[in-house]
Amino acid sequence: MGPALAEDGWDVVAVDQAGHGGRPVSDPVSPARLAEAVRDQVPSGPDVLIGHSLGALTALALLDADPGWARRVILEDPPTIDKDGTTGDLARSIRADHALLPGGRADLLDRVRRDCPRWDDRDVHWAVEGIARMNPEPFARWLEGDADVRPQFQLAERVLSLAETPFLIVAPRARPFGAGGSALVDPDRAVLERKLAPDHLITIDGGHCLHRDAPAEWLAAVRGILGD
Repeated sequence: MGPALAEDGWDVVAVDQAGHGGRPVSDPVSPARLAEAVRDQVPSGPDVLIGHSLGALTALALLDADPGWARRVILEDPPTIDKDGTTGDLARSIRADHALLPGGRADLLDRVRRDCPRWDDRDVHWAVEGIARMNPEPFARWLEGDADVRPQFQLAERVLSLAETPFLIVAPRARPFGAGGSALVDPDRAVLERKLAPDHLITIDGGHCLHRDAPAEWLAAVRGILGD
């Protein structure tokens, strides 16, 4: 997606979050700490901020600290993290992927290809590289913490409270997250579907990683937003 947007004339920067790409992470993890790590790398905000999954939560934390940090915000399949089922699935997925690495990357490459048949080989490669360079335990512990310890992110409330409403690109309801579907679940999904303007909630057929499942549709959606 980066090269495609760069061809449109954008200066594209992909930021390694704390705990990813070999960057250290301090435990316990929180969106505020992840946002601080991004600001350390990008002190002045961008014209457009795009965040996927954990990156979407980080994007909202960046705007909590400075509502004007980015002029336009696009959130791809932001996860509901205050529901035990979704958070448990996320934590188990993180640990299961890393459990395949000690024997080399072949098993993990095979798993990603099998589970994600629509992905380009480059996406499979970089997905596995990202998993290999991630520090999983702080994030898994954060996600599966007891209800009185785990942050209740209140996703829908955060999105709707912003002065400039973000654009959301989401997978459909059809499959649960644990079966390769969207991580945006009720009650957050129901609230956002009811209260966001139709042009601010774009649904694309695919799973949680829409930029890899449906790259042409994802690009068309983003270009439509940026061309407004």
